[in-house]
Amino acid sequence: MAAPIIVYFIFSLRKCDCLGGKKEEEKRVMEWVKMKGYAREFMVGVAEMTVEFGKGCRDIVKQSLVNDDSYIVKNFGRDSYIGKTVTEPFANLFQKLSFFNEYLPEDKDPLHAWSVIFFVSILAFLGNNNNKLRILGNKFNI
Repeated sequence: MAAPIIVYFIFSLRKCDCLGGKKEEEKRVMEWVKMKGYAREFMVGVAEMTVEFGKGCRDIVKQSLVNDDSYIVKNFGRDSYIGKTVTEPFANLFQKLSFFNEYLPEDKDPLHAWSVIFFVSILAFLGNNNNKLRILGNKFNI
């Protein structure tokens, strides 16, 4: 007779949440969801500020380094000795490789597309090289 009373008492405690049942767990879940939302909004804000910072840096570089009277343009521009000696061979090379531009997306600038392809290729080769070193290190216990 005492066993059903104890079982009823335990279930009633769980129901009224006196022992920290489902309501406490629901509170923790709700707090986790709130924190997840806060973290997401924080990261959106950080991304927006980073974009604005990048735009500011780009404007500063354009104004100070790429002007016609800047040191870099005077010494390395198209009208300088270095610019003339480097421009001709690269112009010939770019003319020979210009048929690859037919395979690029039409809405993108070829310079932008090729720079993305170049940097992604470098990252892929570096990752592949790192993976090979890791495999060799495990094989030879380096």
